[in-house]
Amino acid sequence: MCIRAFDYLPPVDVTFGDYLRALVTADFEINPADDWNQRAALIEGFRKRGIVPVGVTSLAEESLRWPAAEGIDPFRDQLATLLPRLLKIEADRFTQRSSDRTDLRSARQHFESIEELDENSPTADTVYNDLRIALVEYAQRNCEALFLSPKFKDKIYVSGFNAVFRTAPNGRLLIELVAQFVQTDPVGQTDALLGGIPVKGGTTIIVGVDGKVRYAIAKPLPGEHLPGTMNAEAKKREEGQKAFVAELDAKDPLLPYMTKDQYANRMRARMRLRSLHSGLWP
Repeated sequence: MCIRAFDYLPPVDVTFGDYLRALVTADFEINPADDWNQRAALIEGFRKRGIVPVGVTSLAEESLRWPAAEGIDPFRDQLATLLPRLLKIEADRFTQRSSDRTDLRSARQHFESIEELDENSPTADTVYNDLRIALVEYAQRNCEALFLSPKFKDKIYVSGFNAVFRTAPNGRLLIELVAQFVQTDPVGQTDALLGGIPVKGGTTIIVGVDGKVRYAIAKPLPGEHLPGTMNAEAKKREEGQKAFVAELDAKDPLLPYMTKDQYANRMRARMRLRSLHSGLWP
């Protein structure tokens, strides 16, 4: 359950609340009945520790699950060719390591039946590169529907993608494509209040084998394009990042002696292991 949840996390600024929602959603997808009440036990454990996700009305399972994606164009460009190839590559890689995994062998056979891949088929590197390009083009065309800022449309990049094969206790096999889109606000690199660490936003999409986007899990950059309370939440996240930098500034005995360049990049310096080992940061 915990490992599967990683595919259902936003690509930036992950919180414990996000992880709880990812746990509940990922497990519901593969095991809707939850006969052993595992999801209820996890939710109760998080509740006892005071962990409540942002943007939910209650800790009921239905409220915690990420909302299903709506109004997003299917990811079909090059998908009919590239996704079967990617899934076959992934299935080959895993079945070679796990010869006893009958579910992955069956997945491989399934996609071989869709498309016969001959000796002239593109290499794995070519498939990965083509799919990355197709994903960026898709995100740029659908940036607002994916909660990505149109202001920084040309700065969308794919931080990662992978094919997933999930198997339920009853043997049910779920095959999907997971991709993470990220944007960086360049203003943050020159904002002294952020200390050289820019604000990032992004969206994780879960795509079915038919190309339908089933989930769009977002931590967006602030913008008027965002629906409902998402813009206010995005602004609050940005202010929280600045407040964290200010908190570290208050504890930094070297702050008054920094040059202008050191001050502008102080958070980058604090992130280095050398600085952590010096014992300056409690």
